[in-house]
Amino acid sequence: MDTKSIKYFITCYEMRSLNRAAQSLYITPQGLGKTINRLEEEIHVKLFDRSARGLIPTKSADYLYGRGRELMFLLQEITLEMNRLQEDEKKIKIGYSCGAMRLIPVDDLEKHLAEMDSVSLEWVEGFNDEIEEKLLQGETDAVFMTTASGSPAAESRKIFSRRLCAVVYEGHPFYERDSVTMKDLEGETLITLSEKYQTYHLVQQRCQELDFVPSIHIRTMESSLIYMLVSQKKGIGIDVDIHDNYVHYPVRMITISDSIPWTLYAVCLKHRMNDPILADIIDFADKTVNEGHHSISQEVKHG
Repeated sequence: MDTKSIKYFITCYEMRSLNRAAQSLYITPQGLGKTINRLEEEIHVKLFDRSARGLIPTKSADYLYGRGRELMFLLQEITLEMNRLQEDEKKIKIGYSCGAMRLIPVDDLEKHLAEMDSVSLEWVEGFNDEIEEKLLQGETDAVFMTTASGSPAAESRKIFSRRLCAVVYEGHPFYERDSVTMKDLEGETLITLSEKYQTYHLVQQRCQELDFVPSIHIRTMESSLIYMLVSQKKGIGIDVDIHDNYVHYPVRMITISDSIPWTLYAVCLKHRMNDPILADIIDFADKTVNEGHHSISQEVKHG
């Protein structure tokens, strides 16, 4: 049983289709089928039932999939660590979900790591699914993301949480209020970040719980556009109070008291959670965020 056979089996298991798996692996279905057949012969176990609907995993396949993924992650970690041992300088690679960098600035993290001998920082920013995939593929050592990882190979630690806010323009009936509820926003024209961001899904989830569909008329990729559009009285914005650019507009950030909190997690692979350098980075991030050095005050600010 070689690692290539395990990799091919895992792809077949996840895709449930020999053709789709072969396409993703850039080989022919015939070649992939032969590899799976040889694996079944070698371990004397049937892994899939073939049907018109595709590949149906057996109980043995369910077991092999779980242990096979653990094995592939372990081999990947061994390879990465051996490569690191050949380097004079240890490079730590961090993934940032969009928005996380405002809470844990790269400059501060670099200064902190500079205090350690022979440790440097590489970082990448992306959406949650993108940076989680980089973590699982071994391309990063740890990530800061706005959802907990769903992978059994990863461990998530909550380091920051805050309620959503309504961004309200001067003259709106809500403008002088200290807080609103999500139900208060029913029927209001809303402006949010796009579905690539967690805030959008938190709004949708909470409104579904309250049995109404939010009137989201504008979705944007830039939080600064939310504040600009609100100041133009295009609607009420929804955002997290972690930015400082709203202070340049005549708007108020009003807490949505019953919103589902926006949460930031530090995530790394389970077998690396106690790595001294990663543990130190996560502790530093936790302290940085919760001491409030880089988060925006909850006080109401006028533009």
